Amino acid sequence: MLTRTYELDMVPGGIPLSIHLSQYDSDVTLVFQLYASQGVLDIPSANVTAEIRGTKLDGNGISAAAVFAYANDIPTVTVQVTKQMTAIAGKNNFELVLTAASRGSEYDLPSANFYLDIERDALA
Repeated sequence: MLTRTYELDMVPGGIPLSIHLSQYDSDVTLVFQLYASQGVLDIPSANVTAEIRGTKLDGNGISAAAVFAYANDIPTVTVQVTKQMTAIAGKNNFELVLTAASRGSEYDLPSANFYLDIERDALA
């Protein structure tokens, strides 16, 4: 029931974005407005899929489908947070990956990394 919006660089490097959530949060939607700090970001409006993926501090990887769309001419990715994404307290490393299909080939464009910084549950 909470929607939070962030700007996310599609160029690796720089200081990673840190998104603070509580352990076991699952009713949060994250909207990422994509931009390029270097070069030109040119994402087609059709045949593009998105996913969020990362590795939690317990060593387990996670990936989930996300929604790519243009909102007011800004490329955006919308992610529904799951309990698995927020299960492990601490700074968990994530990224978004866009996949585009063109002329029978697929191309991946990963974003800069960001952290889901998970606050430990008070009733542990």
